[in-house]
Amino acid sequence: MEKRVWGIFIPPVGAARSVMESSVEAFRSYGESVTAIDTKKYAETFEKFLAPESKDLVDDITNQSWVCKAVEEGWNHVLVGALSPVTNWTLKLLKKLNIVTVFWFYEDYRKVSYWQQQLGMYDLFCAVQKEPLESVVGKSFRFLPTAASTVVNDPIPDWNTRPYDCAFVGIPSPYRIAMLTCLKDAGLSLTIAGSGWEQVPQLREQCAEYGWISAERSAQLYSSARFGINLSQENPFEDDLQAFQISPRLYDMALAGTLPVTELLPLGETLFRELSTVLFDSAESMIAGICETNSLDIDQAILEDNRQCILAKHLYRHRVEQIVTWTASL
Repeated sequence: MEKRVWGIFIPPVGAARSVMESSVEAFRSYGESVTAIDTKKYAETFEKFLAPESKDLVDDITNQSWVCKAVEEGWNHVLVGALSPVTNWTLKLLKKLNIVTVFWFYEDYRKVSYWQQQLGMYDLFCAVQKEPLESVVGKSFRFLPTAASTVVNDPIPDWNTRPYDCAFVGIPSPYRIAMLTCLKDAGLSLTIAGSGWEQVPQLREQCAEYGWISAERSAQLYSSARFGINLSQENPFEDDLQAFQISPRLYDMALAGTLPVTELLPLGETLFRELSTVLFDSAESMIAGICETNSLDIDQAILEDNRQCILAKHLYRHRVEQIVTWTASL
């Protein structure tokens, strides 16, 4: 059997980068031969020699260099992370070279639409949402959620000695501000962290820190509270519920030993059967679920079972195993 040689494209910006950085590490741990292509570094290098308005030229040059690298290193598999500037020209050449191409689209298809221009260009189109992507993409579609951001091995703190009722990590939005304010008004203690909360005066006292929060620091914040609050940026109950993806925060919370509190979303049905969670479909049901659970003497074994579920099924190495299995059957 031919050895798999992967070229993996890391997007230039945002949370999309961390997904592929974790994937690269997982591929290597799995024993795969990997060249990681940091598209940000490539673009920055070529931009030094070109005028600021030459973005198209930068894209052309970087894509040409990637095809050359694929030939030079003998790639036979490519994984492209969402928002990576890999063009259709490159994908066509990779296909002519008989390189198996995989796309992992973990952005919201309604907000990031360039995927429509790349339909039919990949052997596998993996995504964190299902419909209408599954119907539009066809037989190359695979549902592939993200995974826990980091592995936590610290002992799970005792439920009754934690200083906070609830923890939230992420950026603010009108929906998130409204829901967290409801928790505060209900008398629940909160710790909040993330970029932008300094602009939300009504929750400033609840903010532990501002700016980018690392996966390791997020785990510390989650474990300081009995409940981890998972909120979409927009209110899913006023929108298309099917479009809302499973947030990696759910995996991170369970791994850190906090009890996840999350919206009741169709894409999470399988995960919700695996984990102990507090599910809600309104501010009222969220508060009621937290208060009812908070009055119970929670067995630490429940929290440990949640952690073991993530360790057994929802790390990036499990997503890598799935990708490798799928590509092997092509």
